[in-house]
Amino acid sequence: MEKDQGNASSSYLALRDKVIEALSKIAREGMYEKASSRIVFGLDKIFRRILAENLVGRTMLDMGCGSGVMYKYCYGYLRLLDDKYRLNPLYILLDPLLDFIELTHRIYKGDPYTDIVQAYAEYLPFREKSIDTIISAFMLRDIIDLARTIVNMLYVAKKRIMILDFYKPPSKLVYLAELLYIYLIVPVIILLTYPRLIREYLYLAPTVITQNSIHEVADIFKRFSNGKTDLRCWFRCTIFLLKIQR
Repeated sequence: MEKDQGNASSSYLALRDKVIEALSKIAREGMYEKASSRIVFGLDKIFRRILAENLVGRTMLDMGCGSGVMYKYCYGYLRLLDDKYRLNPLYILLDPLLDFIELTHRIYKGDPYTDIVQAYAEYLPFREKSIDTIISAFMLRDIIDLARTIVNMLYVAKKRIMILDFYKPPSKLVYLAELLYIYLIVPVIILLTYPRLIREYLYLAPTVITQNSIHEVADIFKRFSNGKTDLRCWFRCTIFLLKIQR
């Protein structure tokens, strides 16, 4: 039994190494956000705007920021805080991958509202309740230790946590449709648009389908937090926005 568990753990870590390698290459190519948006037919822009409309406070932490695309949707809010209320907003771009960190440095060098930090979600280098709003946009499925990450988010967040992502839907029929889309349609889209990245996107596919359902994730937050938890779903909960009010 222990041997089986060890083999499963080794396979899981091997898959994660491939995912990290794939993300790093896509980052170096500068195609992550464009390719990902193409896969969902640009609908990610709508969901990102909804997330940005729910910001609170003056300090934001963008966990797993990638190339920093979420900042563009939050910029109007930050400008409002600065111009109208003189609150000196701060938007922290955090990612564990050096390739994404270097990319965000090139894009946002000299931006007055941003700070860039390289760190893992499981080991956040921030004090208790030091961040008003934590943002996780299409990142949570890529982390290794979900429980530790959730505990860290709850420790650091002062007012609100918002998670926007793809996850395993509760309906088996919808889940089957999602699998067919991921393994039949997505490769065709990538081949037609960014063929040199097809291998990397095939490695990323399991990150969408190996997770628990979003309701189970929401239950974990409820178990560790006394705050209000709101869940908003699209397409039968294949895409969701989970909001935790502290």
